[in-house]
Amino acid sequence: MRGTVGAADVILGLEVVDFWGITHAFNEHIVSSSTPTTKPGAKIISISSADLFLKSNFQNFQRFEPVDIAIAADAAATMPSLIEAVKREIGKSKTASAFSARGKKLAEAMT
Repeated sequence: MRGTVGAADVILGLEVVDFWGITHAFNEHIVSSSTPTTKPGAKIISISSADLFLKSNFQNFQRFEPVDIAIAADAAATMPSLIEAVKREIGKSKTASAFSARGKKLAEAMT
């Protein structure tokens, strides 16, 4: 999974509680350190209903990960509209073969 996150241009999290944990490698020793696992310039987008309850950047769980776009919404209800918007954009720029090759590469990385 880390290899796919590190290669992504855009990371879309749906109802992710610990976005920081997905986008960082953490070593806890006497001196703690962390390293981003995302490539420089990758856009991070969050769609989560959790944003509707948060009252500050610091809560009693996980670490805060700043995102480029935070959408306070139900991820499941949002998906049909998001999929249609992506399909419209794909039709304008990318070919099916380019996405097929990328899908095969991601499938290999996940195994």
